[in-house]
Amino acid sequence: MLSGLNVAFGAEFRIDGFGIRAGEEASWKNYDVPSNALAGAQVFSGFLPANEGDHTRNCIGIYADLEQDLTEDLLVGAALRFENYSDFGSTFNWKGVARYKIRDVLTLRASASTGFRAPSMQQRFYAKTNTLFVSQGGTLVPVESGTFPNNSLPAEILGIPELKEETSLSYTAGFTLRPASGLELSVDAYQIDIDDRIVLTNNFTDNGDTLLKMQLAAANAGQANFFTNAIDTRARGLEAVLSYSHRFAGRHDFRFTLAGTWIDNEVKKDENGNPIIHASETLIRTGQIGRYFNREDQSRIEVANPKSKISGTLNYKVNRFGVMLRAVHFGEVVYLDPTINPAANPSTYPANAFNNNQPETLDQTFSAKAVFDLALSYRIVDALTLTVGANNLFDTYQDRHAHSGNMSSGRFVYSRRVQQFGFNGRYVFARLKFDL
Repeated sequence: MLSGLNVAFGAEFRIDGFGIRAGEEASWKNYDVPSNALAGAQVFSGFLPANEGDHTRNCIGIYADLEQDLTEDLLVGAALRFENYSDFGSTFNWKGVARYKIRDVLTLRASASTGFRAPSMQQRFYAKTNTLFVSQGGTLVPVESGTFPNNSLPAEILGIPELKEETSLSYTAGFTLRPASGLELSVDAYQIDIDDRIVLTNNFTDNGDTLLKMQLAAANAGQANFFTNAIDTRARGLEAVLSYSHRFAGRHDFRFTLAGTWIDNEVKKDENGNPIIHASETLIRTGQIGRYFNREDQSRIEVANPKSKISGTLNYKVNRFGVMLRAVHFGEVVYLDPTINPAANPSTYPANAFNNNQPETLDQTFSAKAVFDLALSYRIVDALTLTVGANNLFDTYQDRHAHSGNMSSGRFVYSRRVQQFGFNGRYVFARLKFDL
């Protein structure tokens, strides 16, 4: 009955380390305190002596994996993993999979699993002060902003919760269909729930707190941000690939691939459609949730990346000549101004949720775009091939900013906050490939 059982098991011991060394004195010290001059080098001053430290942790893991062909057509599998972190305790995770074949035409598959991710060492211990240029009254003013560890005194004063692990629950289901020779369709759907997801907060000021002001000043900073477990998220997606390949007349090779990805990322919300934010009573009482997690932060997860990407690739070879043509369609993306209150239902962000022509809003929807690539190749001799081509053949760019308030005094014509495919335009190339 257990014929064909595959067993895998093992153990792991890992040591993670992270350290900071102070920069040379001139990179961080303020030699002219009475004049209120900014300390150290702009824009990236050196690490302070107070930032110095070496930090380590260890992790012990034990795992086992079983796979069994119950019949010629049905395979099932299960995996278990136990881990113990010296700083975050123990975790037990599992995974179950199944695959069922119907002749050689259709294969069905599904899986479910849990996950655990301890905060990285950098998220726990990184500390640094940088210069930001903030618009005040139409003028860019340098402001020193520090990233502080989650267990620091500034974090305690502001009520930033201590870091803990992220946990997840995932499901997948899919199939592969081969209805004819050379033709294959593969489709997979998935859902991934992540609890206590770690994000970087926005910048907090001392807000009149003398002790906090002193702590920030000691780090040559006027503002502070932190890594924190602010939100829960859910990702639902569908991925599909259709491919067809055929050889005809003995020397013509043809292959076409059509692939698509559709994904919906969201921050989990309460019954009123408002994002669920894991914040301390201090943050709620002092009204600083907007600095902890705001509208723009939510949009980075939900709408700042395309919800769809569809690509088609054609490859054709005959004798020594070959051609590759590819088209990629990127869905729209949306920038949302953090200073505006969210809509009653934040899940309605995309597609006409805001009037971008109103001067008081910096919101903007960047339209969907298609990019084309072309490459022509010729095999000069068996070992040498010449290829010429162009990526982004028609020199396509994403939409420009519609509002001057997003351009940082004209320095950023294209968005630096949302991206579809970059703004470098056409790239033309030629290469020689030599095979031994």
